[in-house]
Amino acid sequence: MKKTINGKMYNTDTAIWVDSLIINSRDSWNNISEDLYTTKNGNFFLSGYGESNTKWAVKFGQYKDKRGTLTSDIQAITKKEALAWCEKNSDAETIEEHFSEIVEEA
Repeated sequence: MKKTINGKMYNTDTAIWVDSLIINSRDSWNNISEDLYTTKNGNFFLSGYGESNTKWAVKFGQYKDKRGTLTSDIQAITKKEALAWCEKNSDAETIEEHFSEIVEEA
């Protein structure tokens, strides 16, 4: 998937994959999948998709459909936002690999 945001091209085929989040709920209207990437220039972005009750359909998706149409998009995020996403969804090794210059010893 590719998307240009503020003059920058975000491309899942050429970016470096960092980690994934998949949530499958009993109610399929809330299923979501997100992948965090970084570009060769160090810019982070999320590539995600979700059903109509998710943030991807409501806020970032191409379609807002009450029938549960799967929608997808790319969202550019800052390095601090990417770190916060990883702190919630990733392991310590992933954080150390991609954010060692901004994470400090306790």
